[in-house]
Amino acid sequence: MDALVKILRHEMPARFEARRADEIRAAIALAKEFHLRAVIEGGDEAGLLLDEIADAKIPVVLAPVRDVREPEGWERTAALAAELAKHKIPFAIGTGRGHFSTMRLRAQVAMAIAGGLPRDAALAAVTSGAAAILGVDTEMGALAPGREANIVLFDGDPFDPTTPVRMAMVDGDVLYQR
Repeated sequence: MDALVKILRHEMPARFEARRADEIRAAIALAKEFHLRAVIEGGDEAGLLLDEIADAKIPVVLAPVRDVREPEGWERTAALAAELAKHKIPFAIGTGRGHFSTMRLRAQVAMAIAGGLPRDAALAAVTSGAAAILGVDTEMGALAPGREANIVLFDGDPFDPTTPVRMAMVDGDVLYQR
């Protein structure tokens, strides 16, 4: 009940897991009917509803491809990130539920770049843009005074899944160093 109260007071967004077009439409309808600040999570078929999502001003958190052996899923996700950016729909690239690895997230970002997403938009999709969608952008998401400084340094391109991590810091403490 506490979460529902926060959602109704607009203290936090209502997060709708909606992958298919009909689920996305239902989330948009609920958000409009109850005047909710909403986020669509998953968004597999968001490309079919770009104008509706943009009109509703609802951000999308793209979920990972369900079956990594499904090339169509990777291609769809790659193209979708670029389409969301073109339509000025705020979006993030998420890790989904469970124990998805950082490498899988980096692979998704790399695919989005290959699908036409500009590198700066790709970086925002996993940092400042993601924090803004969740409403925590005043505390994290970018390196700035007074914000949490969780940093990962790479030996090369951070969007190349094969690039090794050199160092990881959380709250100023080095957790890993190569």
